[in-house]
Amino acid sequence: MSHKKQICRKCGMLARLTKDHLIPTSKGGCDGKCNIWKICAPCNAAKGDRLPNELEIMLFFREYETCRTLELEKGRVTEQ
Repeated sequence: MSHKKQICRKCGMLARLTKDHLIPTSKGGCDGKCNIWKICAPCNAAKGDRLPNELEIMLFFREYETCRTLELEKGRVTEQ
């Protein structure tokens, strides 16, 4: 991961970002690129293992669903 500062996809602040699972693996999320987003460490810690609808981040969840559907159609991932 880059050490330069980027914009957090959750709070919009300029910070060093961490990779996080949009749908936590503990709740059935995969390691596919559609399920990974970059957010700052404070947002990552606050998010914990909660789902997007629990955090009012449905915009990102809709992006995930679209990407996940395309990956399924192309056979890149399988349903869990």
